[in-house]
Amino acid sequence: AIASILEVNQKITDLSSIVAESMDQQSSAVKEISASMAVSAKAADTVSTNAKELSQGTAEISRFVLEASNGASGIAKNVGEAAEATNDMTGNISELGEISERLDNQARSFGAIVDQFMVEEGAEMFAVAVGDHTKYMTKLHAVLSGEIPIDEWNSTDHHTCRFGKWYDSDKAQEFADLPEFKAIKNPHIQVHQAANAAVDEMRLGNIDTARQQLKFAEIASKEVIEACRLADEKISMTESV
Repeated sequence: AIASILEVNQKITDLSSIVAESMDQQSSAVKEISASMAVSAKAADTVSTNAKELSQGTAEISRFVLEASNGASGIAKNVGEAAEATNDMTGNISELGEISERLDNQARSFGAIVDQFMVEEGAEMFAVAVGDHTKYMTKLHAVLSGEIPIDEWNSTDHHTCRFGKWYDSDKAQEFADLPEFKAIKNPHIQVHQAANAAVDEMRLGNIDTARQQLKFAEIASKEVIEACRLADEKISMTESV
């Protein structure tokens, strides 16, 4: 029985040694795990620091990209404005070309009128006046009816129309004492005033007033034509004597 007890004790002792050795190994493993965890924690801190720095760098890059985008937008806007300015300049150049062409045409027309004045002198200008005022009233009717754009109306007066320039000239003074010649002046003034007033009222949308001024112009125009006819007859009779 004692031998059996001793044998059991020995086995217990051996088992205790094994347990102790196992515990030592587990302790070593725990220490290694702890060391590994410490290293991992340090690595995690490093990774966290790097991530924070990367985030800051990304934010900085985003700011630069935004500024670059704003700058690009500003450049694009400036380019657009420059393009619009260029288009405006092109349009202005085109308009200048058109104006130059119109002035050239007007200069040619003026030259033709001057040539006519050099040929049509004296009593012949009364016949010219009748033809001019007939055309003048025809155009007035066309403008007021909308057949011709209202902007094409030339607001001449009794001094600036062809007959008016001759009437005021030195060449016409040889007829200045004739009552028939003097009788042309007032209705000639009235026809231009009424015609221009009719167009002005039409521009303002005052149709009834425009029609009233048209009637005044028609009455005055007939008086001009009749006065020119009488003046032409009087001069023809004087020259035939």
